[in-house]
Amino acid sequence: MEVLTPTSKMVQNYIGNRLLTYLYREFRVNEKPGSSPPRLLADELLSQFPSLTEGFMRKRIKHCADLQV
Repeated sequence: MEVLTPTSKMVQNYIGNRLLTYLYREFRVNEKPGSSPPRLLADELLSQFPSLTEGFMRKRIKHCADLQV
């Protein structure tokens, strides 16, 4: 079994994909026909993923926001 360093590219990709999966699942659960678009607060994400930096989160949230437009 390979042990990866926390700053390796593979670990960063894994964490980013995990965050995106969480975001998409939350959007899917909150989606209801005829209602306003689902919303998530950045504070909720920071509490769910405390080890991630704010810049990393902003990049991923921006990616999701672009898809929702």
